[in-house]
Formats: sequence, structure tokens, C-alpha cells
Amino acid sequence: KGGGPGEFINPLRLSVGLNGEVAVDDYGKFALVRFGPTGETLPEIDLSAVGRTAGMFALTGDGLILPLRERRLEEAVDRYELFMMSDADTTLLAANEVPIHTVQFPKCGVSMPMSQLFAGGPVWVSRGDRLAVNARRSTVIDIYDNGVLSLSIRRSSPGRALTKERVGAMGLRDMRYATQEGPCTVTVNEIIEGLGFPDSLQPVAGIAIALDKSIWVKRPTFEDEPAVNDVFASGGEYLGTLRGHQVFPWGFLPDGKIVSREVGEAGMPYLVIYQVDRSMGSE
Repeated sequence: KGGGPGEFINPLRLSVGLNGEVAVDDYGKFALVRFGPTGETLPEIDLSAVGRTAGMFALTGDGLILPLRERRLEEAVDRYELFMMSDADTTLLAANEVPIHTVQFPKCGVSMPMSQLFAGGPVWVSRGDRLAVNARRSTVIDIYDNGVLSLSIRRSSPGRALTKERVGAMGLRDMRYATQEGPCTVTVNEIIEGLGFPDSLQPVAGIAIALDKSIWVKRPTFEDEPAVNDVFASGGEYLGTLRGHQVFPWGFLPDGKIVSREVGEAGMPYLVIYQVDRSMGSE
């Protein structure tokens, strides 16, 4: 623990590259702390001038995929950007801005800038030398192979309007704060009123890349609805739509089965393995 080379202050997440390199996102250092395949310390990537990482990042063969969030208080927005970086070049793949405002919960002494519920940056996933990117509020999925845009998949997705009742049933939890008077709770209803929410769910809820480089695109659904996934061949051809209770690929097995992470009635997560029967048609 510490601020020197190869040391950590507040590590959050890590990624392992195909060449064995390991990078650790250190929130305290504002940097990616890097190690070679045999554990040797590599130069860190300074993030202090570009913003915070916005979720998981990924090491590629010769660089990394880096999602960033920059809070611009003077403009009252959170700017999300997704970069593809290498020693030779840096490419902005997608970007969007989310309005923020000062949210106040006086009973708990809370006053801070926050963005809308369900707001965020681009949806993306990588596997090996393939990357799939969906810009926020877009129905287009761009596919990059070896760092080059190779195809774009356009899939219409019906709009899913949001209401306060729907938002309240989407797994939100009360927020609890410690105050001088004791514990203080901000209820789900107060959170919804304070932060607000968009008119509809984003068109693409998730993307997965299979071992054969086919693309799985998750449509937006509510918690009481079955998952709906559109499946595309590696070249972008539409193969069909798979519907299931909570099914979305969390992983893929060499024999063609998919691994889905689901949640039981008690709220405990578990893994389920499914065999996909492609003889059943397109739906």
C-alpha cells in the first residue's frame, strides 16, 4: 500500500490482457497501475487530467478500451467518453452528456450534485480483438475488429416508457446516511423525486460477444418481464431472438452453451447454464 510505483492507495478494479499484462484502476492515484506478465512494474497511465473511469475497462492486444466520466459542474453535466487507446493513437468511440443538478435531502443534511437515475455512458463489451459499442440512446451497435470499424448493426427497439411506478419497481433501495442525530434514511420515493428519470429506457440494455464472435444484444425490459435478446452472426446477419426469464449471456462455453447470472427469490445470485437450440426458428 502506498503511492509509489506498483503500489495502491484505493484499487477498484482490474483487467488482464491477452499478453498477460495486468492493469489496476486505482481511485486514489487517479491512475492505472500496470504490471507485466511476470509481475514487473510498468509505467502507470495518469488519469488525473481526463476524469474518472466509468466502470470496467479492458486491455487489448496493443492498448486498452477506457470509459471515462468527467463531472463539469460549470456546465452542469456529466460527460461520458469511451476511448480506444494504443501507443500509436487514441480514438474517441462514443460520447454523451447527462445533465446534473444539486439534489437536497435536508432531513439527512445531504446536498450534492447528482445525475438522473439510469443515466450513464456508452454500452460496450470486448472479447479478444473484437469490440462492440452502442452510444447512449442509439439503436446502432458498431463493431470494431483489430481496432478498425468493420460493421454496424442496426436493430429497431420499441420504446419502453418510464413512469414513477415502473421506476419504483426496478430494484432501487433506500439510501442511509449517518448523522449526528443517528441513522437517517432517504426512501426510494424521495430518491425518485430528487433525482428524476428519463422518459424511457435506453434502446440497448446490454451486449455480449460469443466465442464465435456472434453478437448478443439485450433489449430493454422491466423486472417483471422475460429477457429479450437479439442474436447476430459474426458478420452482422440477424439469426433470431431468444426470450427467457432472466437469460442474458454472462459467459460462453466452448460447446455452445451460455452461462447466465440470475437472481433467486431471496435475492441471492446464482449461475445457470443453458443449451441454445437454434432449430427452433428466429423467435
